[in-house]
Amino acid sequence: MSILAIALAVLLGLYLLIKILGRRSAIRLMVENYGLIPEKLAPLSDREIKELLAKLHHMAERGHSVALETATRPYR
Repeated sequence: MSILAIALAVLLGLYLLIKILGRRSAIRLMVENYGLIPEKLAPLSDREIKELLAKLHHMAERGHSVALETATRPYR
């Protein structure tokens, strides 16, 4: 039983580590590419960060510079 508990603890630790690294990576990408301030992105949830990154990437890909500027303004 204790081996199972240890395995579950290790898996939970790995899950949380991957989740934290993914969040930090997305924030770093938005800071470097769009000039956003990390402190203003910190209160956002993981889902909100993922959606914001997808939205910004989509607008940049399509060349919607005005919409991109409007979307990034609250985080600068």
